[in-house]
Amino acid sequence: MKLEQRRSYSWLLVSLVIIMSIVLTSCSEKNQKSTPENDSNIDQETTTTADKIADEQTIAEDTEAQEKIEVRVGLIKGPTGMGSAKLMENQEQGQTRLDYKFTIAGAPTDLVGLVTSGNLDIVFLPTNVAATLYNKTEGKIKLVNVNALGVMSIVSCNGKSYEELSDLKGTDIVSAGQGAAPDFVFNYILEGNGLVPGEDINVDFKSEHTEVASLLLGQEYEVAILAEPFTTSVLRQDEACEIAFDLTDEWEKVAPDQAKLVMASAIARTEFLEEYPGAIDIFLEEFNESQQFVNANPEAAGELIEKFDIIKADVAKEAIPRSHILSMTGEEMQKNAKVYLEVIYGHDPKSVGGKLPDDDFYYLGP
Repeated sequence: MKLEQRRSYSWLLVSLVIIMSIVLTSCSEKNQKSTPENDSNIDQETTTTADKIADEQTIAEDTEAQEKIEVRVGLIKGPTGMGSAKLMENQEQGQTRLDYKFTIAGAPTDLVGLVTSGNLDIVFLPTNVAATLYNKTEGKIKLVNVNALGVMSIVSCNGKSYEELSDLKGTDIVSAGQGAAPDFVFNYILEGNGLVPGEDINVDFKSEHTEVASLLLGQEYEVAILAEPFTTSVLRQDEACEIAFDLTDEWEKVAPDQAKLVMASAIARTEFLEEYPGAIDIFLEEFNESQQFVNANPEAAGELIEKFDIIKADVAKEAIPRSHILSMTGEEMQKNAKVYLEVIYGHDPKSVGGKLPDDDFYYLGP
């Protein structure tokens, strides 16, 4: 009897052990499959991964911003500065690949010292001034871009119709810039049309375009040579005035191979080009896009041009089509600039620095 009771208890204990094992195993599997704690751990792991990705993206963006090369650009108020307006706006909006710092000056002489001292990297100057600077600094700057052709016109307010430049023979013309590039350009055009400067056509020179415009509007002269934006200003004030000849077009008629009148250019410090070989090409690309925008959208561009204190918007809108804004680079730039500088040199070697610049003056790409 006692033996049988012991066997019964033994079987009972074995059965309980088996049942407990099954229960514990089942609970363990359930806990592993899905519990609030496990779900929370998964969520935490997912959130941590997302945070890491976001942090990495932020770091990448900050690094990219830090890696933007700073480019200090100097430009002149007036038509040659208008093409930069969209680039300046893009810089303000953080939409440029380089970090531009702009300096706007009233005259080329204000910028020359800043670029030679290393305080500016890229500067817009008259092309002959760029050549002079290259010779003076012994190659410390290079020509990288032509940003505008001529901006001069012969404006008449006498109601006469002129078909050829020879129709101006015997006329007294008022102008500014005696002994400077515009004077040499006009003389070259006259000579190309068989006219003798100072004999067939007399030019009375004044010190400023503002004075020339005032004399023309005051009817003290019937014909004047004016540059933009003064041409537009005169046309807006007197409906009797009109453009008789665009000197950019007249230049192409007499220049070898119809070379362009490349009067305004951009230069860069040679040291800057060597230190940041890719930066200048990015600049040229972004600047070209700005130029195209200005030409295609005079109304919108005019507002930006006034915003950056280059020219008043109402004048800029009308002056843009006559300002021959463009971006010319590489071999085309070199070809046309050589013709232009040879003409200027022929009239006054000092106007290009005493000698014509050698081929190293021209930046033709990386």
